[in-house]
Amino acid sequence: MSDRKKVFDMNPKARKIPSREAVFPTRKKAAVKVVSKPTPKPAPKNTVKPTPKVRYFSTLEKKPKTKSNKKMLIAIASICLIIIGFSIAWVRATATIVVVPKTQDFSLLTMPFTAFKDATSTDALSYEVIDIKDEQHILAPATSGPSVQVKAKGTVIIYNDFSPQPIKIVQGTRLSNTVGKIYLTTTTLTVPGYTTATLKNGIKGKVAGSSSVVVVASAAGPDYNIDPTDLTGDFKVVAYKGTPKFDDIYGRLNLTTSISGGFIGQKQIIATSTLAQGYALAEKTVQERLVTKAKASIPAGYILFDGAYSVDYTTLSPSASSSTIQNASSADIGVTAHFHGILFKKHDLSQAIARTKKIDINAFFSDGQYNEKNMESLMFNITNQKTFSFTNGAPISFALSGSFRAVGFLDSSDLVKRILGKDRPQSKVIFDGYGSISEIHATISPFWRFTFPDSPNKITVTQKE
Repeated sequence: MSDRKKVFDMNPKARKIPSREAVFPTRKKAAVKVVSKPTPKPAPKNTVKPTPKVRYFSTLEKKPKTKSNKKMLIAIASICLIIIGFSIAWVRATATIVVVPKTQDFSLLTMPFTAFKDATSTDALSYEVIDIKDEQHILAPATSGPSVQVKAKGTVIIYNDFSPQPIKIVQGTRLSNTVGKIYLTTTTLTVPGYTTATLKNGIKGKVAGSSSVVVVASAAGPDYNIDPTDLTGDFKVVAYKGTPKFDDIYGRLNLTTSISGGFIGQKQIIATSTLAQGYALAEKTVQERLVTKAKASIPAGYILFDGAYSVDYTTLSPSASSSTIQNASSADIGVTAHFHGILFKKHDLSQAIARTKKIDINAFFSDGQYNEKNMESLMFNITNQKTFSFTNGAPISFALSGSFRAVGFLDSSDLVKRILGKDRPQSKVIFDGYGSISEIHATISPFWRFTFPDSPNKITVTQKE
């Protein structure tokens, strides 16, 4: 390599630099000759057309969109929607069955019948009796009456722990309680002697003889009224005081009785008209309640006609609404009532009516499935009231007037159970088996489904006349 140093001009303008044209001389452009294209000649008719070129696309290339592809996608989507719709409709399929039952009208004009209590013959009309008891109490206002003095009265039990021999207590014997009030026996009684028996502790001992007697206070007034819970000690026979009998012959109150009624003052009374009105109201109230109870307790398939019952009443004596009737402002009056009712089986009665009218109801409702509609509206009248009693079990003669209708029916749950999953021809055979039904109309949704749903919840049964 040369050891000469390169020297650069500090002023490049002073240095002569050749131009671009001098370094790269320009070439002359060749003249272009324009030649017109010849007109193509028409191809002969029998000339074979060239085979079109087939273009192949790689998997990475995008195929051009065409109308046929769009139609294909629309068709596939439509088919999918139809399949989904059919599937949903199949799952949600329902059925509605409308049942039109057979009907038979009955019109009665004072038609007579006779029924027997608990009859066993198939041709005899039977009846049953229903019994219900109840009470009704009301308060009747009291008014001031005359001034009175009333002695207390009650029952005392006399015990004989003195002798094994009976002891006689005469009428008018005086008994004294622990506070010195005197009461007189109202009748003569004999108190049995004591007996010897083995007691609960195993030791033999005396068992006092006893007898009860009604006693009356020796004087009027409330001071002689005694409640069993207030009494301490025994009643003593005053005549035996100072003798061995005084301690061993004694009297006691029963725990459920008392000596009461002692009064001095103006007596409150209930007017006769007020008492009569009170009893009438009590009877009416208790009868209405008894009839309601009786109708509510009628077994299915039975009927209780208005007029096919009676109510027996027993009046209760007025009792004070407070401690004593003498100073009470009102009194409790009431009645006890005993309801007796005649029950008939509806089917037995409709069969008896059909026989009387010469109607073969069993042939009309071939499967025996029918109900009696409005039978309760028939007028019922007992025609042998002089010989019949609700308590003696005698045959009852009666007459019926009015009209009612026998209406066929079917068990909806039984029909639904039998129809599950069945097709239309099979369902017709099932429908024809109900002899009390006139028409059955079934609708399955969707309309193109030919079998009933498999779930009972998807089948609705409606019965109409």
